[in-house]
Amino acid sequence: MRRLCKADFDRQLFYLFYSQRVLSRSFFSPFGLWFPMAFLSSILSQPTKTNLDFEEATVISVDTSKYTAQVRTISGRRLTTATWITPLNTEDREADLMSPAVGTNVLVYMKLGRPLIFGCVPNASEYSTIGQNSITQTSSSSNTYPGVSGIPAPLGHNPGAPKDYMRGDRVLTSKGGAMLALLFGTVVVKASGMAQIILSKLDDIVKIIARNHELITDAATHVYTNFRGRIYDFFGTALTQSDQVNSRYGYYRIHGDVAAGEALKENSYGQPASAAPTATSYIMKEVVCTWGSGTPVVMATSTYDGLTGTYYRQVSGPTATLPTMTLSHTNNTWSLQLSSPAAQITLSPNSIYAEFGSSSTLTMNATETQATFSGSQMTLTSASAVLSSNGHAVTVNSSGVHTS
Repeated sequence: MRRLCKADFDRQLFYLFYSQRVLSRSFFSPFGLWFPMAFLSSILSQPTKTNLDFEEATVISVDTSKYTAQVRTISGRRLTTATWITPLNTEDREADLMSPAVGTNVLVYMKLGRPLIFGCVPNASEYSTIGQNSITQTSSSSNTYPGVSGIPAPLGHNPGAPKDYMRGDRVLTSKGGAMLALLFGTVVVKASGMAQIILSKLDDIVKIIARNHELITDAATHVYTNFRGRIYDFFGTALTQSDQVNSRYGYYRIHGDVAAGEALKENSYGQPASAAPTATSYIMKEVVCTWGSGTPVVMATSTYDGLTGTYYRQVSGPTATLPTMTLSHTNNTWSLQLSSPAAQITLSPNSIYAEFGSSSTLTMNATETQATFSGSQMTLTSASAVLSSNGHAVTVNSSGVHTS
C-alpha cells in the first residue's frame, strides 16, 4: 500500500472535518500508520498543545478564612481545595493579602500534588465595565460606585484597569471600585469619586476630596458632614484628654446648618432624618461650656436675614443670669443691644445713638450732641450749649448766659 501524498492528506482532512461519518472511518497518516478517527479528531480539535502541569479553570466559590477556593477546570473537573499565591504572608503578621473573585478565569498549577492558582487569565474577547473607573474621576453619588456600571469598554480592554490607565502606571483595584494608583509623580488613594486622596509632586499638593470628612484626635474633633443633604462643619475641643475622648467639650463651634450640627455633632452616621430638627436661619454657633461637664455657659450664634439684609450676632447664657447681647448690621448700620437691662448702641455713617432703659439717650452727629434723661435734656452745638429741665432752660452762646 502506497504512502499518502500531501494532496491525499489534505483531502482526508477536509473529509474529516465536514463528513457526517467521521467517527466511523479510518485512514492512513502520512507516516504510514493507522489512526482511529475518534482519537485523531480529539487531537485536531485542540487549538494548542496540552500542558498537563497547568489547566485553565473558573473560580466558583472562595473561603477566605481557610484560604481555599473551589474551581471548575475547562476539562470539567471540580477542585475543592485550591489555594492561591500571595506576594507575602508570614506568621509575624506581615502580609499582602488578596483573593480571587467568583467567576474569575485562573490558571491552576497541578505539579505540587495540590491545585495552586498561579494567576488570573484575562479574557480579552469580552467587554469590561469594571475598567470604566477613572483614576482622575472626582464625582459620584452617595449610593453608587463610579465605574461599576457604564458603557462597555472596547474589545481587548484589560478587565480591572482604569480607562485612563497608561504605560508605567501601577494600579490596584477592587470589585467595589476602590483603587490605589502609583502614577508618574502622583499617588491616588480612592474609594469613590467623592472619597479620595491625591498626592502629587506637581506643586507638592495633597488634595483631599470627601463628601464627609472627619479628623479625630486627643486634642480636638473636626468633622465636615453632609447629612442627607444638610451640611455643617463641627469643631470641638476640651481641657483634658479624658473630656475630649468622651465628647465633653469645653468649646465647640458649628458652621452651616446649625440646627443639624447641634443635634448630631460628630455622630451623624446611621441616624434617621428625624434626628435633625428643622433648619433655622442660624449659620454659625459658638458655645463655651463648663470644663469637665460640657454644660453650656456662653453661647454665640450668627444669622443672616435674607429678606431684610440684616446680619445678627447674638451672645447669651443658658439662663437669665447672663443677659443676651445682640450685634446686628443692616444698611451700613451696626447695632449692639443688651436684653436686660435694656440697652442699645447704634452706629451709622452719620450718627451714634446710645440708649439705656427707656429714659436715658445720647445722640451724636456732625452738627450736635444731645443727651436726655427723664425730663432733662442737654444739647451741644458749635454755637451754643442748652440745658433744660422741667420747663426751665439755660443757654450759653457767644453773647453770654441766658435763662428762661
